[in-house]
Amino acid sequence: MTATVNNVIEELNVNPNDEEAMLAVAPFLQPVVSLPTNNRPFAFFHNRKGGGSTLRSAIYNAARNNNLTDSNLWVPALVQCPVCTLRQFPVSPIVPFMPHISNYEELVRARRQMIQSLRVDNKENNDSMTLSSGKNATYYHLKDDRHHFDCLTNIRQTVSRVVSCYNFRFLQGKKKSWDMPYADEMTPDDWTALLPQAYDKYAGGCNNELLRTFGSLNDEEIINTFTKDSPYFESELRRAAGRMARCIIVDLHRCEESNAVLQHYLPWLGHSLDLCTGHKNVGKTSSNHTRIREGSAEAILAQNEFDESLFRFGTKLFDAQLRFAQR
Repeated sequence: MTATVNNVIEELNVNPNDEEAMLAVAPFLQPVVSLPTNNRPFAFFHNRKGGGSTLRSAIYNAARNNNLTDSNLWVPALVQCPVCTLRQFPVSPIVPFMPHISNYEELVRARRQMIQSLRVDNKENNDSMTLSSGKNATYYHLKDDRHHFDCLTNIRQTVSRVVSCYNFRFLQGKKKSWDMPYADEMTPDDWTALLPQAYDKYAGGCNNELLRTFGSLNDEEIINTFTKDSPYFESELRRAAGRMARCIIVDLHRCEESNAVLQHYLPWLGHSLDLCTGHKNVGKTSSNHTRIREGSAEAILAQNEFDESLFRFGTKLFDAQLRFAQR
């Protein structure tokens, strides 16, 4: 196994002495075989218009098939609870099983609060120091919060995802007061002008979905207008890449290969799932209107350089995970 892991480290250009970078190989060390538990919950980070609704439904069904029933199952953002959020995260130690989470940072904070509460109740701490006054202090730090859940996420080619989001959020589900052109009617300048300004009925834009999911920013206007000129671009990209690297990756446009990844890393889910069939929330916009004009892809990418960088990184992770799954 060591030689194999070293090969992956080399392929991903990971410095073995860099603790943060070494986290990138964590998903390759061993399969995630166990069902979610109190100590090791599972989360699906849903990137919109990348096949996430299909995965969300499949995860819920797999949970029920494995006897994770409603009595011990917390399931936000499903049909029966469409607006549940992590602010309703259970404080009692039930099995936390989350097939639809929109932001990594929010889940980490919720897990911290739950674990911290349990440690306080049990009078536990995880570090200590002697202060300059000579007094001793015991306390709880956050260095281990990254290990408190397993996760799955989905990726999709950037331009395709943005166009699908635009068609689905602004045309298929548009309000009567909106008057939005079809994607094939938009010029490159139209994309440049409209995408940073347009938000759907849930107050979400279509730009920079992977920043929305894995970044530390929570201001939707900043996310939807985020470009490489931002002083936070490099730091947010590194942070988001490190978080994504802790998850199993699937790409529904590579469905057979995604099936293989899930069957290897998440057999409780993968062996009852075929990502090549039964897709949910498929857009109903005519295929003629999904084509975009020459130059439009470049205009979209200019507003989504963060997502394009993270999509390429995610694809590299996916390919490495696939090689492990097919050994």
